[in-house]
Amino acid sequence: MRLRRLDFSNAKDLSFFNLAGYVDHDPRESRTPHWILNLAAEGSTIRDDCLFEALLPACKIERVFILRGPLESIVRPYPIRDGCWPVWVPRSWRSYSALDPRCYFSAGPLRYAKQKMVDHAKQFIRLRLLVGGGAPIIPDVEFLDQYERLLNRVIGLGARVTALAIPPVDGKVFPGTPEIVERRNNAIRDLCAQYGVDCFSWNVAASVAPATLFCRDGFHPSELGAKQFAQQLMRYLHQVSLR
Repeated sequence: MRLRRLDFSNAKDLSFFNLAGYVDHDPRESRTPHWILNLAAEGSTIRDDCLFEALLPACKIERVFILRGPLESIVRPYPIRDGCWPVWVPRSWRSYSALDPRCYFSAGPLRYAKQKMVDHAKQFIRLRLLVGGGAPIIPDVEFLDQYERLLNRVIGLGARVTALAIPPVDGKVFPGTPEIVERRNNAIRDLCAQYGVDCFSWNVAASVAPATLFCRDGFHPSELGAKQFAQQLMRYLHQVSLR
């Protein structure tokens, strides 16, 4: 079951809805079925996790995996945080999601040409703005405070908790980001040691993301990358189950 937050505040008849979900199931038979809840969604950050604080105890969760930080750690141009955009930047491009590189292009030749041209223009603008400096959308102090709050919350559930380190990001696509990721991963490991929580680190070089493991945006795992990350996590889970 995957949940995400909705905002229907501008829709008169739907204003009382703030959450939506999609339920799927594995058709393979199992004597001990497991319910897996994915509380992440596109564009959500650690600030959004408080929405689920009341839901977690009701679900009687046995195991919690925390993977927070990739979106919050990418270095963005300063105008994204302070709102002081140059007049020559189109208004519809004035957000981190609008300026991020596309994961892939359409297979249709006309759409491919249009998407590639627009993406090239956006990346030129994004990298030019980064010359003037940049920062993550959530500062270190706030991110770690929220992370510690989340840790305390899930530990209180009595569930087994595993924190997953922030995966690597391609420094060529997002300049300055690998250093932020390394710094925050070190802080996450320190928090986990403080609270006696397992911390799992991905076996990928933090400085450069291999092109075969990621989509062209240098951020989202490719099909091959997703399989390799899943295999690493499965090996880890097998090892801890033998303890």
